[in-house]
Amino acid sequence: KKLNLTGELPLAVIRIKLKWWCRVNLADNNGLTLPADMSTLLSDVRSYGEDKLLLRDCSLVGDMSPLGVLTKHGHLDRLDLQGNLFAGEVPEVLFDVLCRARKFQLGGNRLSQRT
Repeated sequence: KKLNLTGELPLAVIRIKLKWWCRVNLADNNGLTLPADMSTLLSDVRSYGEDKLLLRDCSLVGDMSPLGVLTKHGHLDRLDLQGNLFAGEVPEVLFDVLCRARKFQLGGNRLSQRT
């Protein structure tokens, strides 16, 4: 928390959050981006995350498109991206993921109302 972190969020950190080995607080940083290739997380989301991907308050910015790979997962029980720093419109590749999720949270971002 408040380490002024920037750059790509390592897949290893997301895996730690999925497996609940410890709490990872990434709030109040300068902005972390999603890894460009998140396909290696698919089995972890199912096995350890119980079909949930909870990336709330992780200071995430930039392109949300890498989450589109989750369409290969089938469906998510929950996708939580609340309290990040995403701006603009939700990418089209993410709409399918959101439509299939039982619950999704995007509040607290700076997303376009056209989304």
